[in-house]
Amino acid sequence: MCTKTNNVKNLNEEKWSKREVDKFYKFLETDAELRNSIPKKYLKTTTQSLNSYLINREGAKKFVSLIKDDLLQNLTNVVEVNPGLGLLTKELLKAGVPFINLYEKDSVFYNQLEKLSNTFPDRVTVTNGDLIHLMTAPVSYSVHNSIAMSMLKVIEKRKWEEVSCLQIIGTIFNNQFIRNIILNTVFQRSFMMYGRVTFYIAVPSFIWFEWVAPADLNSVTVMLKTLFNYKHFGNLDNQMFVPWLRPKRALSKKLAGKLSTEDMNAIYILKLEPKPDLYKAFNGEELVYFWHFVRNNFYKPHIRVIPSLEKIMPGCGINLIAKDYTIFTEFTELNLKQIYDLFCEFKSWPEFKNSVFISSIHECEKLSTMY
Repeated sequence: MCTKTNNVKNLNEEKWSKREVDKFYKFLETDAELRNSIPKKYLKTTTQSLNSYLINREGAKKFVSLIKDDLLQNLTNVVEVNPGLGLLTKELLKAGVPFINLYEKDSVFYNQLEKLSNTFPDRVTVTNGDLIHLMTAPVSYSVHNSIAMSMLKVIEKRKWEEVSCLQIIGTIFNNQFIRNIILNTVFQRSFMMYGRVTFYIAVPSFIWFEWVAPADLNSVTVMLKTLFNYKHFGNLDNQMFVPWLRPKRALSKKLAGKLSTEDMNAIYILKLEPKPDLYKAFNGEELVYFWHFVRNNFYKPHIRVIPSLEKIMPGCGINLIAKDYTIFTEFTELNLKQIYDLFCEFKSWPEFKNSVFISSIHECEKLSTMY
């Protein structure tokens, strides 16, 4: 049994309610082997974590049962990030994934992963590397870091419209991940230099409700839905992962107040895959232009269409009024198609090529490597 002591430093019990403490200890008591395998440094609470681990056998089985039918349709190059104890890896192999490349940063898990490799010979490789850092670090990191480049070189390059060149599976609790895969897709950098990358990932409620499925559109959501197809498979409980998230602290107060406890504590299993016809819809530099257009007009709530675009092209308001926009129309009132149509209208004006919009894009492209 897992005995409670007066030393609560590792579990940060001072931040938990008694119910939360009892529930977590109850979970640890149910599986002695797992309990003894979890490094104490991960038994803590946090609002978000760069490296998070699935530590529940039933959770691993459910994760794989949710994604396997979709995943097994394309297995060109399967990669798991943060395999940790290898629970998800084992279920993926049992489900029929023939070979998995594991990227694990923390050497404390290597003994567990080595045992797994011996159980499934010639079906697993374990690499010391933080692939999540590669996905969430500044874009320039993947260009200048030798370890990052060695990771990228193993990918077989494919045409964008072909099946995905890489399938990445794991838990991602860092919201910078979403921002960076958007940038990498727009500028075709990092993994996206080699073709379309499919993600089967577990994300917390603050990523789901703020970026993937928010009540109101924001710049990240507009770009995410423009660039990617996504599918929600189902949910897991956040107590199946360590460090244990405190989603109420990570969510905005306004959003947290609208969510049920169940929704707030859920981990959302979803697929993100770049659209195969993306570069047919956006020719040449148009995708970069569209990214800059969205970024420029959704950086804060309640930006109005005509006043904002008048700053870039003085006198354009009359064209917009002819398209049924009013002086009060806000960008957040538009749906995705209306945003795209407005961009096309904006780009069609003769003044576009010589506008400050074009001159500011190049500076923003430089800055994009910093985020």
